[in-house]
Amino acid sequence: MKNSFIILIALLAITLLGCTQLNSKQTVPFGDKNLTKIVVYHNWETKILLPLNSVKLAAPLKSKIVIDEVAEMSLFIEAVENGDTLGPSHLIFYTAEYDVRLHFDDKTSSQYHLNLGNETEHAELEGLLIDPSENGVGYQIPVELTQELRKILN
Repeated sequence: MKNSFIILIALLAITLLGCTQLNSKQTVPFGDKNLTKIVVYHNWETKILLPLNSVKLAAPLKSKIVIDEVAEMSLFIEAVENGDTLGPSHLIFYTAEYDVRLHFDDKTSSQYHLNLGNETEHAELEGLLIDPSENGVGYQIPVELTQELRKILN
C-alpha cells in the first residue's frame, strides 16, 4: 500500500511538471516587458492593392509569419536597440513592406512598419523599422542585421 501511494505521488508530480513545461513560453526582454511572439504581415506592393494594406479586415488575407523562437525574436529587438534613430523628417515618403506586431506576456502588443528591400536589388542597403506610435520615429537597421531579417522573412 505504501509503495502504491509513493508511485501515485510520483506520477502526479511528473504529470504536473510536464504540463507546466508545455505551457511555459520562452520570452525575450524588451524594455519593461517580455516579448512572447512576433507576427509579421507582408503588405501588398501593387498599386491597386496598396490602399488595402491599412484596412484591418484585410489582414487575414495577407501572408503571415509567426516568430516565437528566442533567437529570431532577439534579432527584431536588436534592430530597435542598435539601429540609428531617425526623426520624422527623414521618413517623409515610405511604404511599409511589412506590418510587424510584437506580442507581450501581459497580453499587450505594439506595432511597427518594416522595410528590408529585396536581397538581389538592395543587398547592401540598411533596413528601416518605423514606430508609428512615436510620430514616425524610425530606426535604420545595419546591413548585416537587415540581411539576417531577410533570411527569416523570405
